[in-house]
Amino acid sequence: MRSADNTREEQQGYCPSVSDFQVFRTLNTSRDFGEFKKNIGRILRGLGFEEYAFSRMHTEGKVDPYLLTTSSEMRQAYYEDGLYEHCIITQYARHNRQPIYQSVIEKELKSMSWKTSFSICNEKIFQLFKHFKYNDFYLMPSQALNGNGNVVLSLAGRDVASYDFRQKVEKANPVLRQLSDAIDYVGTRKFASSFLSEEESPTIAITPRPLQILTIMAQEDMSLQETADHLDRSVHTLNQQVAAARKAFGVDTTHGAIYQAIREGLIDCEKNRLKNHRPEDVITLKTR
Repeated sequence: MRSADNTREEQQGYCPSVSDFQVFRTLNTSRDFGEFKKNIGRILRGLGFEEYAFSRMHTEGKVDPYLLTTSSEMRQAYYEDGLYEHCIITQYARHNRQPIYQSVIEKELKSMSWKTSFSICNEKIFQLFKHFKYNDFYLMPSQALNGNGNVVLSLAGRDVASYDFRQKVEKANPVLRQLSDAIDYVGTRKFASSFLSEEESPTIAITPRPLQILTIMAQEDMSLQETADHLDRSVHTLNQQVAAARKAFGVDTTHGAIYQAIREGLIDCEKNRLKNHRPEDVITLKTR
Protein backbone atom coordinates (compact mmCIF):
# COMPACT_ATOMS: atom_id res chain seq x y z
CA MET A 1 0.00 0.00 0.00
CA ARG A 2 1.07 3.58 -0.60
CA SER A 3 1.93 5.65 2.42
CA ALA A 4 -0.35 8.53 3.38
CA ASP A 5 2.36 10.95 2.27
CA ASN A 6 2.56 9.65 -1.29
CA THR A 7 0.67 11.57 -3.93
CA ARG A 8 -1.93 9.60 -5.82
CA GLU A 9 -1.48 8.54 -9.41
CA GLU A 10 -2.63 11.02 -12.00
CA GLN A 11 -6.41 10.93 -12.25
CA GLN A 12 -6.43 9.97 -15.92
CA GLY A 13 -4.13 7.00 -15.40
CA TYR A 14 -5.62 5.62 -12.20
CA CYS A 15 -7.47 2.39 -12.88
CA PRO A 16 -7.48 -0.09 -9.99
CA SER A 17 -8.09 -3.73 -10.73
CA VAL A 18 -11.33 -4.72 -9.04
CA SER A 19 -10.03 -8.27 -8.62
CA ASP A 20 -7.06 -7.03 -6.59
CA PHE A 21 -8.96 -5.59 -3.63
CA GLN A 22 -11.83 -7.07 -1.69
CA VAL A 23 -13.34 -3.66 -0.93
CA PHE A 24 -13.44 -2.79 -4.64
CA ARG A 25 -15.08 -6.14 -5.41
CA THR A 26 -17.65 -5.66 -2.66
CA LEU A 27 -18.65 -2.13 -3.69
CA ASN A 28 -18.61 -2.96 -7.38
CA THR A 29 -21.29 -5.63 -6.86
CA SER A 30 -23.75 -2.99 -5.58
CA ARG A 31 -26.84 -3.02 -7.79
CA ASP A 32 -28.19 0.31 -6.59
CA PHE A 33 -27.23 3.20 -4.33
CA GLY A 34 -28.99 1.69 -1.31
CA GLU A 35 -26.94 -1.49 -1.59
CA PHE A 36 -23.82 0.62 -2.16
CA LYS A 37 -24.42 2.40 1.16
CA LYS A 38 -25.10 -0.89 2.96
CA ASN A 39 -21.88 -2.39 1.64
CA ILE A 40 -19.88 0.63 2.88
CA GLY A 41 -21.47 0.32 6.31
CA ARG A 42 -20.83 -3.43 6.42
CA ILE A 43 -17.12 -2.96 5.68
CA LEU A 44 -16.75 -0.22 8.29
CA ARG A 45 -18.61 -2.17 10.96
CA GLY A 46 -16.27 -5.06 10.30
CA LEU A 47 -13.42 -2.68 11.15
CA GLY A 48 -15.19 -1.48 14.29
CA PHE A 49 -16.59 1.86 13.04
CA GLU A 50 -20.28 2.67 13.26
CA GLU A 51 -20.36 6.29 12.06
CA TYR A 52 -18.75 7.92 9.05
CA ALA A 53 -19.16 10.60 6.41
CA PHE A 54 -17.95 10.71 2.81
CA SER A 55 -17.86 14.06 1.02
CA ARG A 56 -16.70 15.48 -2.28
CA MET A 57 -15.28 18.89 -1.49
CA HIS A 58 -15.63 20.33 -5.00
CA THR A 59 -19.32 19.43 -5.27
CA GLU A 60 -20.27 20.26 -1.70
CA GLY A 61 -23.84 19.24 -0.99
CA LYS A 62 -23.99 17.11 -4.14
CA VAL A 63 -23.24 13.78 -2.46
CA ASP A 64 -26.35 11.92 -1.38
CA PRO A 65 -26.99 12.72 2.32
CA TYR A 66 -27.35 9.01 3.02
CA LEU A 67 -23.55 8.75 2.89
CA LEU A 68 -23.58 10.45 6.29
CA THR A 69 -24.32 8.40 9.39
CA THR A 70 -23.32 10.91 12.07
CA SER A 71 -25.99 12.48 14.30
CA SER A 72 -28.64 14.27 12.22
CA GLU A 73 -29.42 16.52 15.19
CA MET A 74 -25.78 17.57 15.40
CA ARG A 75 -25.63 18.26 11.66
CA GLN A 76 -28.81 20.32 11.88
CA ALA A 77 -27.30 22.54 14.58
CA TYR A 78 -24.06 22.78 12.61
CA TYR A 79 -25.84 24.18 9.56
CA GLU A 80 -28.59 26.19 11.25
CA ASP A 81 -26.04 28.10 13.35
CA GLY A 82 -23.95 28.84 10.26
CA LEU A 83 -20.89 27.12 11.75
CA TYR A 84 -20.07 25.35 8.48
CA GLU A 85 -19.15 28.69 6.88
CA HIS A 86 -16.07 28.99 9.11
CA CYS A 87 -15.23 25.35 9.82
CA ILE A 88 -11.48 24.80 9.85
CA ILE A 89 -11.98 21.05 9.33
CA THR A 90 -13.80 21.63 6.05
CA GLN A 91 -11.12 24.07 4.91
CA TYR A 92 -8.40 21.59 5.80
CA ALA A 93 -10.11 18.76 3.88
CA ARG A 94 -10.58 20.97 0.83
CA HIS A 95 -6.94 22.04 0.54
CA ASN A 96 -4.88 19.19 2.03
CA ARG A 97 -4.34 15.48 1.37
CA GLN A 98 -2.67 14.41 4.60
CA PRO A 99 -4.83 12.34 7.02
CA ILE A 100 -5.31 14.05 10.37
CA TYR A 101 -7.26 13.73 13.61
CA GLN A 102 -9.72 16.48 14.46
CA SER A 103 -8.21 16.59 17.96
CA VAL A 104 -4.85 17.62 16.43
CA ILE A 105 -6.50 20.54 14.64
CA GLU A 106 -8.32 21.47 17.84
CA LYS A 107 -5.09 21.41 19.84
CA GLU A 108 -3.32 23.65 17.32
CA LEU A 109 -6.19 26.10 17.37
CA LYS A 110 -6.23 26.24 21.17
CA SER A 111 -2.49 26.92 21.25
CA MET A 112 -3.00 30.27 19.53
CA SER A 113 -2.16 33.12 21.89
CA TRP A 114 -4.93 35.34 20.55
CA LYS A 115 -8.63 34.90 19.82
CA THR A 116 -10.35 35.77 16.58
CA SER A 117 -13.92 35.37 15.37
CA PHE A 118 -12.67 32.42 13.32
CA SER A 119 -11.12 30.61 16.29
CA ILE A 120 -14.13 31.34 18.51
CA CYS A 121 -16.47 29.91 15.86
CA ASN A 122 -14.39 26.73 15.65
CA GLU A 123 -14.33 26.38 19.42
CA LYS A 124 -18.13 26.32 19.20
CA ILE A 125 -17.87 23.58 16.58
CA PHE A 126 -15.64 21.45 18.82
CA GLN A 127 -17.99 22.05 21.75
CA LEU A 128 -20.89 20.89 19.57
CA PHE A 129 -19.01 17.68 18.76
CA LYS A 130 -18.32 17.07 22.44
CA HIS A 131 -21.96 17.73 23.33
CA PHE A 132 -22.95 14.84 21.09
CA LYS A 133 -20.11 12.72 22.55
CA TYR A 134 -17.89 12.80 19.48
CA ASN A 135 -14.47 12.78 21.15
CA ASP A 136 -12.54 12.71 17.89
CA PHE A 137 -12.75 12.36 14.11
CA TYR A 138 -10.24 10.90 11.69
CA LEU A 139 -10.16 12.76 8.36
CA MET A 140 -8.77 11.13 5.22
CA PRO A 141 -8.73 13.76 2.43
CA SER A 142 -7.39 12.72 -0.96
CA GLN A 143 -7.51 13.71 -4.61
CA ALA A 144 -10.76 12.79 -6.35
CA LEU A 145 -10.28 9.90 -8.76
CA ASN A 146 -13.02 11.31 -10.99
CA GLY A 147 -14.12 14.91 -11.17
CA ASN A 148 -12.31 17.75 -9.45
CA GLY A 149 -10.88 18.68 -6.08
CA ASN A 150 -10.64 16.49 -2.98
CA VAL A 151 -12.76 13.82 -1.42
CA VAL A 152 -12.71 13.02 2.29
CA LEU A 153 -13.68 9.96 4.28
CA SER A 154 -14.28 10.88 7.94
CA LEU A 155 -14.62 8.37 10.76
CA ALA A 156 -16.25 9.30 14.05
CA GLY A 157 -15.12 8.31 17.53
CA ARG A 158 -18.34 8.55 19.51
CA ASP A 159 -18.38 7.42 23.12
CA VAL A 160 -14.84 6.13 22.59
CA ALA A 161 -11.69 7.34 24.35
CA SER A 162 -9.32 9.13 21.96
CA TYR A 163 -6.52 6.62 22.60
CA ASP A 164 -8.75 3.63 21.84
CA PHE A 165 -10.12 5.37 18.72
CA ARG A 166 -6.61 6.02 17.42
CA GLN A 167 -5.56 2.43 18.04
CA LYS A 168 -8.54 1.25 16.03
CA VAL A 169 -7.76 3.68 13.18
CA GLU A 170 -4.09 2.71 12.98
CA LYS A 171 -4.96 -0.97 12.83
CA ALA A 172 -7.51 -0.48 10.05
CA ASN A 173 -5.70 2.26 8.13
CA PRO A 174 -4.63 0.24 5.03
CA VAL A 175 -8.20 -0.96 4.45
CA LEU A 176 -9.58 2.52 5.14
CA ARG A 177 -7.42 3.96 2.37
CA GLN A 178 -8.65 1.29 -0.04
CA LEU A 179 -12.22 1.97 1.02
CA SER A 180 -11.93 5.71 0.44
CA ASP A 181 -10.55 5.07 -3.05
CA ALA A 182 -13.24 2.49 -3.76
CA ILE A 183 -16.15 4.71 -2.67
CA ASP A 184 -15.00 7.45 -5.02
CA TYR A 185 -13.93 5.22 -7.92
CA VAL A 186 -16.96 2.91 -7.95
CA GLY A 187 -19.46 5.57 -6.85
CA THR A 188 -18.60 8.05 -9.59
CA ARG A 189 -18.89 5.36 -12.24
CA LYS A 190 -21.99 3.50 -11.12
CA PHE A 191 -23.88 6.32 -9.37
CA ALA A 192 -22.60 9.48 -11.04
CA SER A 193 -25.75 11.49 -10.32
CA SER A 194 -25.09 11.16 -6.58
CA PHE A 195 -21.40 12.07 -6.82
CA LEU A 196 -20.66 14.38 -9.72
CA SER A 197 -21.81 17.85 -10.67
CA GLU A 198 -23.15 18.48 -14.17
CA GLU A 199 -19.80 19.70 -15.49
CA GLU A 200 -17.98 16.71 -13.99
CA SER A 201 -20.33 14.04 -15.32
CA PRO A 202 -18.77 11.87 -18.00
CA THR A 203 -19.97 12.34 -21.58
CA ILE A 204 -21.50 9.40 -23.42
CA ALA A 205 -20.60 9.11 -27.11
CA ILE A 206 -22.29 6.28 -29.00
CA THR A 207 -23.40 5.56 -32.58
CA PRO A 208 -26.92 4.37 -33.47
CA ARG A 209 -25.93 0.86 -34.60
CA PRO A 210 -25.21 -0.47 -31.09
CA LEU A 211 -28.44 1.23 -29.94
CA GLN A 212 -30.38 -0.69 -32.60
CA ILE A 213 -29.03 -3.95 -31.21
CA LEU A 214 -29.83 -2.99 -27.62
CA THR A 215 -33.34 -1.91 -28.68
CA ILE A 216 -34.11 -5.27 -30.28
CA MET A 217 -32.72 -7.16 -27.30
CA ALA A 218 -34.84 -5.05 -24.94
CA GLN A 219 -38.07 -5.11 -26.96
CA GLU A 220 -37.96 -8.75 -28.04
CA ASP A 221 -36.19 -10.14 -24.96
CA MET A 222 -33.62 -11.75 -27.26
CA SER A 223 -30.14 -13.02 -26.53
CA LEU A 224 -27.21 -11.74 -28.55
CA GLN A 225 -27.23 -14.87 -30.73
CA GLU A 226 -30.97 -14.55 -31.35
CA THR A 227 -30.52 -10.88 -32.26
CA ALA A 228 -27.73 -11.78 -34.70
CA ASP A 229 -29.99 -14.38 -36.36
CA HIS A 230 -32.84 -11.84 -36.46
CA LEU A 231 -30.64 -9.26 -38.22
CA ASP A 232 -28.89 -11.91 -40.34
CA ARG A 233 -25.50 -10.74 -39.08
CA SER A 234 -22.64 -12.52 -37.36
CA VAL A 235 -22.70 -12.75 -33.57
CA HIS A 236 -19.05 -11.64 -33.60
CA THR A 237 -19.97 -8.33 -35.26
CA LEU A 238 -22.83 -7.73 -32.85
CA ASN A 239 -20.64 -8.59 -29.88
CA GLN A 240 -18.14 -5.90 -30.94
CA GLN A 241 -20.88 -3.31 -31.24
CA VAL A 242 -22.43 -4.23 -27.89
CA ALA A 243 -18.94 -4.07 -26.34
CA ALA A 244 -18.68 -0.51 -27.67
CA ALA A 245 -22.01 0.27 -26.00
CA ARG A 246 -20.84 -1.18 -22.68
CA LYS A 247 -17.68 0.92 -22.87
CA ALA A 248 -19.64 4.08 -23.76
CA PHE A 249 -21.97 3.63 -20.79
CA GLY A 250 -19.20 2.54 -18.43
CA VAL A 251 -20.84 -0.75 -17.47
CA ASP A 252 -19.68 -4.37 -17.40
CA THR A 253 -22.74 -6.17 -18.75
CA THR A 254 -25.07 -5.96 -21.74
CA HIS A 255 -28.05 -5.73 -19.39
CA GLY A 256 -26.33 -2.75 -17.77
CA ALA A 257 -25.91 -1.10 -21.18
CA ILE A 258 -29.60 -1.66 -21.97
CA TYR A 259 -30.62 -0.16 -18.63
CA GLN A 260 -28.43 2.93 -19.15
CA ALA A 261 -29.69 3.41 -22.73
CA ILE A 262 -33.29 3.29 -21.49
CA ARG A 263 -32.45 5.60 -18.58
CA GLU A 264 -30.91 8.16 -20.94
CA GLY A 265 -33.89 7.98 -23.29
CA LEU A 266 -31.84 6.54 -26.18
CA ILE A 267 -33.95 3.43 -26.68
CA ASP A 268 -37.59 2.53 -26.11
CA CYS A 269 -38.77 -0.68 -24.48
CA GLU A 270 -42.11 -0.72 -26.32
CA LYS A 271 -42.17 -2.97 -29.37
CA ASN A 272 -41.95 -1.43 -32.86
CA ARG A 273 -40.79 1.91 -31.49
CA LEU A 274 -37.28 2.81 -32.66
CA LYS A 275 -35.55 6.09 -31.96
CA ASN A 276 -34.89 8.00 -35.20
CA HIS A 277 -31.08 8.02 -35.31
CA ARG A 278 -29.19 8.04 -38.62
CA PRO A 279 -26.41 5.41 -38.89
CA GLU A 280 -23.74 8.08 -39.36
CA ASP A 281 -24.80 10.04 -36.25
CA VAL A 282 -22.77 10.10 -33.06
CA ILE A 283 -24.99 10.75 -30.05
CA THR A 284 -23.36 12.56 -27.14
CA LEU A 285 -24.92 13.47 -23.83
CA LYS A 286 -24.06 13.99 -20.20
CA THR A 287 -24.87 11.19 -17.78
CA ARG A 288 -27.42 12.28 -15.19
